Amino acid sequence: MSFHLRSKRQPLSLNRKIFVTFLIVTVFLAGVNVFFDGFVSSIVRSSMAHFPTVGVNYQTKKSLRKETSLLKERILELELYSLNNIVLDSENRELRKLLNDTVIEVDGVLSRVLSDGGKFPYGTIQISQKADRRHVVGRKVFASKNALLGEIVESGKYGAMVQLISAPENITNVLVGSEERLTQVDLRGIGNGNMLIEVARGVDIRLGDPVVAFGTESALVGYVGDIDSSPTNATQLIRVVSPLNISTVRFVYVR
Repeated sequence: MSFHLRSKRQPLSLNRKIFVTFLIVTVFLAGVNVFFDGFVSSIVRSSMAHFPTVGVNYQTKKSLRKETSLLKERILELELYSLNNIVLDSENRELRKLLNDTVIEVDGVLSRVLSDGGKFPYGTIQISQKADRRHVVGRKVFASKNALLGEIVESGKYGAMVQLISAPENITNVLVGSEERLTQVDLRGIGNGNMLIEVARGVDIRLGDPVVAFGTESALVGYVGDIDSSPTNATQLIRVVSPLNISTVRFVYVR
């Protein structure tokens, strides 16, 4: 009986095969690199140069996003700053105009309007109060062009309530017209800057005639905006309009 003898040469393991292959490829590339004067080295360096670029680009984009966010916040701040400057400039012009147009007395006080007319309660405005509480009941309140807005009817620690000339059913003694046509009558408020005068049909009152508060040094109340006169009526109804838009008045002068 004969037996086959096992060969003493064992097959190469997978790890050894990989190592041998790697060694052969390395030697081959080294030879090529030497033969072609560093050609392989230049290719490897060129390839490796692209790897760190990914990280750099990521950092650059992240930095740009942060800078963009900061710039947007700064732009918003500048826009708000610009708007505030516009508001302050407008208020300064309004104050200068008020001081130039109003006859200032020693006991007069500038105040800010806290609420527009006709809301709470109807036919009044709220104005700021000074620390010395000089806004006493009965004082007159003026706007630009020496226009009389109304009279203080309530004074508190933090503000004062002004009843407008145009408040519903508020009666004010006024002069209408000019020179020889000047007529003293009672003016009745009907709200929202509108007022009415009822006089005899023969009284000479014309459109555009000024209406001045009696006894207040020519303080303008309004002007004649409409005349309702009929031959069948013994009286004529005069509609008086305030020269101011009450809802946009921001500063007043109390004296």
